Amino acid sequence: MNNSKDEKNLREFIKKENKNPNSPFYTPTDPIALKNIEDAQAKIPGELKGLIEKRGDLQSSINDARQWGDDTTALQLEMRKINFKIDNF
Repeated sequence: MNNSKDEKNLREFIKKENKNPNSPFYTPTDPIALKNIEDAQAKIPGELKGLIEKRGDLQSSINDARQWGDDTTALQLEMRKINFKIDNF
């Protein structure tokens, strides 16, 4: 099998999928869509942004703990608290 041919086929596939909004490879390049995303993100209050960032960091910690076989009970409890705060914001 020719690797360069496979790489070319993969590049062509991803390029095609980048234009399909239902694809996981989709990247919006429409300037209006990108502006709408930036505007929506700018409207999120700072406290909520902090909670969302904390949730992401905590999820990363939970994933690491699972990978190493550590207990995740305390981390999951903290995640529930953060999710509750986000839901009731």
